[in-house]
Amino acid sequence: MATKLPNYLSKNPDLTIKEIKSDDTDLKNYFDKKFEILNTKIDSIGRRDFSVLGLTPIIGQIEAKDANLTEIPIYETASVKTNVVGSAKYGLSYPYFEKNESWYKIAEGWVEARWFNEVTP
Repeated sequence: MATKLPNYLSKNPDLTIKEIKSDDTDLKNYFDKKFEILNTKIDSIGRRDFSVLGLTPIIGQIEAKDANLTEIPIYETASVKTNVVGSAKYGLSYPYFEKNESWYKIAEGWVEARWFNEVTP
C-alpha cells in the first residue's frame, strides 16, 4: 500500500512513495526544510522547558542504600497508601525527575527517599 505525497512535492499529485527515486531533489529539499524547522524549534526551547515536548528533565540518579534491599516498592503516587506498581532493585541506578523530603519520582512511579542515596552518573 503506497501513501500519496502532498501536491507541492511533485508536479504529479499521484506520485506515491514507491515511485520516488533516490535522486528526487524535490523530496530531499522538502525534508531538509522540515528538519531545519524542527531543529530550530528544538534549539529555541533548549533546556528551559522540556514540558513543551511532554518531557521532564532528569534531576539526578538514585541507588538503593543497602544490598539487603532487594525489592523496594515503587508506588503509583507519593504515598504508601497507593498501589504498588513495581519494585526497585539494589545495584541499579534510577534517574529521578522530582523529589521532596520523603519521595523520589522515577520513571516507573514513586519510591521512598529513606531507602535511596543520590549518586553521580
